Amino acid sequence: MQLQHVLDTPLKHLSGGYQQRSFLALTLARDADYLLFDEPDAHLDISQMYMIHQLLQALAAEGTVLLLLSMTSQRP
Repeated sequence: MQLQHVLDTPLKHLSGGYQQRSFLALTLARDADYLLFDEPDAHLDISQMYMIHQLLQALAAEGTVLLLLSMTSQRP
């Protein structure tokens, strides 16, 4: 998730994109069989959107059940 350089930064001081990636990292760390995402690519630039979509596709391929809600018209 490329968050190593902000590990000691309070969440409220991070940009929207870093906050979103932090929340995603916390969610993924739970190693759940089922995941629900509401706009996981909100506040992310196109390269980060691509990274998240690739990650979610890999999780689905491994058998994780994903429910993804998104209003984003841009797709990487």
